[in-house]
Amino acid sequence: LNQLPTVKNGTLTVTYTVGAGHMKTPYTLYSGAIAKSVSLDLNAIPSDAEGGTYSVAISCDNYADIHVAIPVSRSGCISSIRTRFLVARGNVS
Repeated sequence: LNQLPTVKNGTLTVTYTVGAGHMKTPYTLYSGAIAKSVSLDLNAIPSDAEGGTYSVAISCDNYADIHVAIPVSRSGCISSIRTRFLVARGNVS
């Protein structure tokens, strides 16, 4: 987040999601203003939730929304990183 340009009305959301389809359950770890450092509520994740995906969503008024998902393997290690840019608002110069 240190390299983000100045954003207007920026919001950061961090979630941990387990399952897929109708069985998909997201747990919100943080939702609020964009900051260099935020505290995650890891207590929101049940102790039996395994093999999920950590996701970060950044939205604001002057840039397209950014979504980054980081899947976690059964051993708890990050297995890969996928980035998707959703052009929900389009870039504004």
